[in-house]
Amino acid sequence: MNLAHWFDDDPLFKKAILFLWHEFQSVDYFSSDFVNLTTKQITKIFQSDQINISQERVVLEALLIWLCHDVKQRIEFFENNFLHLVRLPLVTRSELLEIIDNPKYTVANDALQFLFLAHSFLNHPSFLNELEKFSLSDIRSIQYLPNSLIDPKQYRARVGTLYRVYGLGGESDSSNSTLESYGSQSNEFMVYNEDLSVVTPCTPPYAASRVHHAVAASLNWIYVVGGESEEGELLNHCSRFSLTDLVWYSMSELDSPRSHHTLICIENYLYIFGGYCLNWSTNYSPASDSILTYDISTNKWSNSHHKLPFGLVDTCTLLLTHKGLVMFAGGLEEYGDEMRPSDCAFLYDPIEEDGENFKFLPKLPTPLISVALACDTVEDQVFLCGGRMSMYGSEINDISNKVFSFKFSTNCWTQVTVLDFPRYSAFSFVLYDKLYVIGGITVDEVIENTSSSLLASLINIDSDDSLANRQQTLTTDTVRNITSNLLEQFSFGDYIRPNILQAPFRPCHFTEGWQLRSSQSSSIMLASTSSDNFYTSSTQSRPKRLKLSLARYNNHLPVITRCYAVYCIAPYLNCIK
Repeated sequence: MNLAHWFDDDPLFKKAILFLWHEFQSVDYFSSDFVNLTTKQITKIFQSDQINISQERVVLEALLIWLCHDVKQRIEFFENNFLHLVRLPLVTRSELLEIIDNPKYTVANDALQFLFLAHSFLNHPSFLNELEKFSLSDIRSIQYLPNSLIDPKQYRARVGTLYRVYGLGGESDSSNSTLESYGSQSNEFMVYNEDLSVVTPCTPPYAASRVHHAVAASLNWIYVVGGESEEGELLNHCSRFSLTDLVWYSMSELDSPRSHHTLICIENYLYIFGGYCLNWSTNYSPASDSILTYDISTNKWSNSHHKLPFGLVDTCTLLLTHKGLVMFAGGLEEYGDEMRPSDCAFLYDPIEEDGENFKFLPKLPTPLISVALACDTVEDQVFLCGGRMSMYGSEINDISNKVFSFKFSTNCWTQVTVLDFPRYSAFSFVLYDKLYVIGGITVDEVIENTSSSLLASLINIDSDDSLANRQQTLTTDTVRNITSNLLEQFSFGDYIRPNILQAPFRPCHFTEGWQLRSSQSSSIMLASTSSDNFYTSSTQSRPKRLKLSLARYNNHLPVITRCYAVYCIAPYLNCIK
């Protein structure tokens, strides 16, 4: 980079910085080349989303090493810019304390104090309320906090950020004899490992378990909003989980209880769309066309001046991060005095102000309720998985087993594969170069028509190797007995369904997945947002099915996914205990 700077060689500089972003983890931060970078070069490097690291503390320590090389000349630049250069919400409290206690950074004590103060405010649910004690002029004049602290929406994940699937809520199969043998929580919150084979329980929210709720994630928070109790009461309670300090916090409640809605997080705001909303005066819960917004910084809900084109329930929404748009597909749509499955798909632009907020896309291949959407940014396409074709039908033919792809380049829907287990109310997502479908509701006939050998392989009865490789907390015989009992229940119709479901519906406990691309490095694919990349990939003509088994807890017991559990993708900060 210095050579490019000396000779004013812009193409060489671009190549050097691309290499630095990609190999940032292996850079010698104490080298003369690094510590003598100019403030302009530091800004160019550290502000980029393209730094390929999984832990933001690496970026923070690199910046501190550069600062410590000449604190006197660089401290003012650091104080004014560090929140633009470091994604501080992705640094955990324990990591920051380790850095502060490290003697090699003692010379930059003032900078460490700024870091600790900013981190405390940014990771507290109502930090902006604390700022109200001071005027903006006071904050800026005494440098109590940098200006950028007031605008947290600038924070985005780096390309190397690790993501995991989190599941929350749902009704348990508490009457199921298999589960009774090892118990179940009243409200479950869990995180899956990268290949969805192992589940780790997390601290659940203190509120009662719920169904038909909505979950969304920001850079360092997971939010759960509304829903219904297992007794059918609509809820207005909201809470959020800090991914850095692993604590649940309460949020402002909704003005009216709501269920069967969707939730999206865009920068510093949450958006609620549709659902059944309780009318306090009539005690009736009609389908809503309203859009609510929540300001994360001020902890306040408000009604958006935008409205959906029609009342919509059990739709699926998906944030297209590379477009800044929200995609809607299917759901129950108002037709006069009744609700019918919808074949509508459309885009919503939350910042458009000229009345052109909604753009309708080609209709779905068939009207569907409770579909699952997943975005593949590399190929600029969206997958639509499963769904229910009728409000009242209970046959296998009333649930879709199809997976469609919508490519924005062709503007049309194309079937690309099928589900082994037709389902609705599932969750789908693209992680790296794989498409997954998890959870949802199916019917007895689907499971009963599945061969015992396939079920045995999915439940992974012969799991001696995996048992031996993990820390043993239960005897192998106990695990085998529980697993075999599951096979009997699935195969011979002894399954005891959750109270919230009526025959023939039952939760689908099996995850399905497909390889979308062949690539030299799948770890790069999640980050492939730039055309300037060191790796290339090729799209397969059809997705290749993955062989997946029932997930296990760390004690080897099988994970029986909860009925109407809701899932989301969020950063994994390597600190879940």
